Amino acid sequence: MNKLFLYGTSGSGKSRCIYEIVRERIADFKNIFIINPRHTVGAKESGRIKLTELFSRFSNEDAVIWDNFPDDIINTDLDSARSVLEELSEKGNAKCLLVALKPKYLEIYREIANKIFELSVHEITYNNDNFKNIIRSYGDSIEQ
Repeated sequence: MNKLFLYGTSGSGKSRCIYEIVRERIADFKNIFIINPRHTVGAKESGRIKLTELFSRFSNEDAVIWDNFPDDIINTDLDSARSVLEELSEKGNAKCLLVALKPKYLEIYREIANKIFELSVHEITYNNDNFKNIIRSYGDSIEQ
């Protein structure tokens, strides 16, 4: 899975999934591009450029992360967002593409990546029983 689109409710673990994938594969990447960093206010230089210019900078040795998609797109209507996502997945030459949908757009954009064949689409879900089992499993595996 080199091109991944994640969606799910707030707090479901989309960003954590991206973090874990990058952490495991960080040695595989020459550069890691992060689209839409959350805190650019007060920075001397945010590094913001047009997306089309950014897409042309990716090499087949790079990773691209876009958490909270479609933040930072001027037109966030469904067609415009799909077009950006298609261009990113088709023309972006990156080795690894990791996109997580911002939960605010979950209902409207849930199906946005389904017809973009380059992307592997996954819903991240959780429930209380899963958390209980994880905690119980963790507790059973550590020395008391």
